[in-house]
Amino acid sequence: MRVLVRHLKEKIIEGSLFISALFAVISIFLILVFLLNESIPIFRETGIGFLMGDTWKPEGEILGFKPSYGALPLILATLLSTLGAITIAVPLAIGSAIFISEIAPEKLRNIVKPAIELLAGIPSVVYGFFGLIVLVNWFQINFNVASGEGWLAASIILAIMTLPTIASVAEDAISSVPRELREGSLALGATKWQTIENVVLPAAFSGIIAAIILGIGRAIGETMAVMMVIGNSAQIPNIFEPFKPLKTLTSAIAIEMGEAPYNSMWQHSLYGLAVILLIIVLLVNIVSNLIMDRVKNKSSKNRKGKLWGRKIEKTVKLILVSIALLFLLIVVGWKLVLVSLLILVLIYLLHRYPKSRFNHILSVKNKQRVAFGLILLSVIITLSLLSLILYYIIVNGCGAISWEFLTQSPRNLGREGGVLPAIIGTILLATGAIAFALPIGVGAAVYLNEYTRESKMKRVIRIGADLLNGTPSIVFGLFGLTFFVLYLKFGVSLLAGQLTLALMILPTIIRTTEETLKSIPRGLREASLALGATKWQTTRKIVLPAALPGIMTGTILSMGRAAGETAPILFTAAVFSQKFLPSSLFQPVMALPYHLFILSTSIPGVEAKINAAGTTLVLLMIVLMMYATAIVIRTKYRSRW
Repeated sequence: MRVLVRHLKEKIIEGSLFISALFAVISIFLILVFLLNESIPIFRETGIGFLMGDTWKPEGEILGFKPSYGALPLILATLLSTLGAITIAVPLAIGSAIFISEIAPEKLRNIVKPAIELLAGIPSVVYGFFGLIVLVNWFQINFNVASGEGWLAASIILAIMTLPTIASVAEDAISSVPRELREGSLALGATKWQTIENVVLPAAFSGIIAAIILGIGRAIGETMAVMMVIGNSAQIPNIFEPFKPLKTLTSAIAIEMGEAPYNSMWQHSLYGLAVILLIIVLLVNIVSNLIMDRVKNKSSKNRKGKLWGRKIEKTVKLILVSIALLFLLIVVGWKLVLVSLLILVLIYLLHRYPKSRFNHILSVKNKQRVAFGLILLSVIITLSLLSLILYYIIVNGCGAISWEFLTQSPRNLGREGGVLPAIIGTILLATGAIAFALPIGVGAAVYLNEYTRESKMKRVIRIGADLLNGTPSIVFGLFGLTFFVLYLKFGVSLLAGQLTLALMILPTIIRTTEETLKSIPRGLREASLALGATKWQTTRKIVLPAALPGIMTGTILSMGRAAGETAPILFTAAVFSQKFLPSSLFQPVMALPYHLFILSTSIPGVEAKINAAGTTLVLLMIVLMMYATAIVIRTKYRSRW
């Protein structure tokens, strides 16, 4: 009887963990269902015209003129700003990744890598504030234009934001190249740079491509930073007009959802934009996962699988090239595209032609000096960007920081008073999100790592978590509005914001916890099981305590992300100003990111800008302290096993 009860208990626990693991799949399914359901009317009304129409004026529905629902200007603006961002970010990120993995001494590596990771911890609204106050004004003054807003400002800000993502994943790919390959190359007389160029980078190429694709997904889905610097005017972009105000998919949703009447065609069109955005980002993430799977399965001897993988890769490449050419044809014209292609072909032929003199102009040592110089320059630029942002925010924010600012409620539309309700509201949102997401995320990770082997179900769960992780924050906000605020009738409230943020950070907790569990030596589990412990007893008393530092790291990182997000709480939880803290979970709440966004974009006056700088500094300090704590814990934890 005792054995039966014990067995039943194990099955109940395993079932509960399985449900936790399925939660990510259920979540992404619900997001798709609710968004598609709300967008069906606009697709029925306009058909393909919704994608290809060149005029976006949905406000005509309430202003008395014929509305236009052509999303093409928004799609092209999104792609152009992303293309510009990737063009800037990739050289800097890859150079930084090579420096960290192959060149930097260990002490310097331990400084540079966390510094670049801190760039990922800066909230998007802080980037937007910096871009709006510094970059846009600099363009306006130095280029003598009416406004510095446009795709160029958006691309630069997006480049800084995507840089740490690309650098981190690329560095992992480069570091995973077997050391024997490097040693063999060096033993044959190759220089350090020849080894990197001809051995390491080709071996890590697929991983680097996956890093770039992840960066593209990050850039496409960004909302707040882009909205604050791009100008927000729905026009067909022109690559030769960098200061022409544009509007992206994300900024259109964020700006117009609050203006669109409920259940109107305008509102349905915004859900349609969200569906387009989600499909683009999910496709990008699927391609990235396919490439990463190809990297992991390189050693597979299954020829059929390899051929199938190559077919998929060729198909994906063909689709991406076709989309890129179509985009360039629309934005820059066929003549420039043709000239660009001819130049690229010429460069390729010069590089591949074996008797080309250009390959022998520099000696081997000089080539290495030039290459290492460029790599070092990329690191210097990256760290300079971080230093510039931090310097500006600290110098300008310190002037607003006072005891009154930290302990009082805002007055006069935020021009006076303080941000205490916003600080507490931010903490309530972040801790509430963790309270909901942590048990589910840890349970899912435990199931994936401890209770199941490789199977179709495990792959489905992982794909669901990856897709949820790649979902743009504005889509989470829209889903939160639809499901929590309207469908479940929570209203704009603290609870709706916490649940929305919990969905957003769930995949981060799953991934970090699972990676931590994998690092626990298998011998600890085997010893426990050999002594008669059940799987759950082993997991609860041996594995989870050993993995606690890693779980704490993931938790702190998730809290930092939740505290810095604006788009998910835009429609679900946040209000700009209130004197008192919420007395229940069903009341709205102030939050630092939203308060900063409104102060910097909607409230005129010098006092508002000063308080915006102070709000930025407070938010940045809270988030960066969380990220720094996570980095310290991770560094100490790695030395244990």
